Amino acid sequence: MFAQEDLYNHGFRNTIFNYVGRSISAIVSLFIAIYILNRLVVEEYGIYNLLFAALTLISMFVSFGIPSVIERYVPEYYQNKDYTILKKLIFYGLLCQTVAFTICVVLIWFCISPIALFLKAPPIIDYFSIFLFVIILAIQIRSLRYILNSLLLQGYENLMLFIYSILQGGLYYFALRQGYGLKGLIWAALLVNLITFVLYLLVIRAYVFLLPSQSKKGDSIQRVFKYGLLSYFNELSYMGYEIPIDIYIISNFLGPKAVGLYSFAALMSFRIINWTPAKVADSVITPIFIRRYTQNNDQAELCYMFQLLNKFIAFFLFPLTAGVVFLGSEMITYIVPKYRETLPIFIMFMIVYGINAIAFSVGLIWQILEKPQIGLYSRVFILYNLIMDIILVRYFGIAGVAFATGSSLVFKAVLQFILTKRYIDIKFPWGTFLKMAINSGIMVMVLLFARQYIVDVYSLILVILVGILSYFSVSYLHKTFERRDRDIFNKMIGIPIFRF
Repeated sequence: MFAQEDLYNHGFRNTIFNYVGRSISAIVSLFIAIYILNRLVVEEYGIYNLLFAALTLISMFVSFGIPSVIERYVPEYYQNKDYTILKKLIFYGLLCQTVAFTICVVLIWFCISPIALFLKAPPIIDYFSIFLFVIILAIQIRSLRYILNSLLLQGYENLMLFIYSILQGGLYYFALRQGYGLKGLIWAALLVNLITFVLYLLVIRAYVFLLPSQSKKGDSIQRVFKYGLLSYFNELSYMGYEIPIDIYIISNFLGPKAVGLYSFAALMSFRIINWTPAKVADSVITPIFIRRYTQNNDQAELCYMFQLLNKFIAFFLFPLTAGVVFLGSEMITYIVPKYRETLPIFIMFMIVYGINAIAFSVGLIWQILEKPQIGLYSRVFILYNLIMDIILVRYFGIAGVAFATGSSLVFKAVLQFILTKRYIDIKFPWGTFLKMAINSGIMVMVLLFARQYIVDVYSLILVILVGILSYFSVSYLHKTFERRDRDIFNKMIGIPIFRF
């Protein structure tokens, strides 16, 4: 069992593993995304995203709350050495999912023609018979990743991520370079997922199913079932906020080209926000918080860690969002110029996803307290989102859909915070947020001066580096974290270098 300091040190090491693995993955994914965006016409890129939207929606529909159950109870059972229950939970969870999504994709395959007509995208029929196997493998890999992260096996997780990224980058580049187009991308995705799935299975077998069969105490199946059921309806209802729903509505009204434009703005901003350290570390943060709360059941410490987590999130999120909003025009112009018209939507999604990144901390708290009904209650804004999507797309096109989805996500985040406060007195560190906003503002002034020197992608990168350096320099002088916060980070790092 980890002591507090050991647990946090273990978490820091795994965060570093995450960053190393995801750094490689992010770089490869960025180049892949840019290459795909420039090699495919906008309509083809729209078809590409319609296919991957199906993967997202099917994975939610057949999850049955199993990923959430794994994330919540695997750390607890492993911490308590309840290995028998742990193995049963994982085995039957994966089996249930396998049967369900196999039936689901087969049914969709038989109905693909009317679906293609509804989406005004007949070419999708030519690709789906191959892509359904990609869906089956990808959903299984998602659950296996949850298991590795819940066991804090980030070393293996990021090894898998590295292998996946290298294979994906190489095969995608080969497919497009040889002129195989979208069908080549799908065959490449199938091969990459198949290899990755086999590797995940081997690791899970070694670290889960070879554990000794022992159980320290009995546990209530009803408790796990209730949490899983509520989580499932919570996740299922979240589909109303998902970009894939927007994509299908846009496709029905405006066609694949509009899907391509919208997908770029929404997904590129999502990828950028996901690169912040807190988002990279979320798969480590969640099991650490659960294990620590399992050890001491101390709500006061949980409230403090909530504030510390929000400071950590905002420290990187504020300057990133401000910098991308300020330099968004140059970024699109010099990297993917044919998507320049999406700039306002791109900026709006940067802000919305930034707010959503902070809302992650609230979701973590009610997950620890086993209150998934909070997430379910907050889905009241789904109806608003769907109705506004359908109304606004008629008059404002993809901009109207973006506004509907963005505003519903903000409303959802606010309601979740209000409902969570009924169970625990959490507070955001507003004073720290103000300091970070001031530091980010000074960085923007530096960018304002340097912006005039941007003439190509290389000078753009140089200006971004100048902005990063200026933010950390200002944050070193105008400190945003309290001494207790810095001590925790420095103990985790092992060297007193965190001085912000």
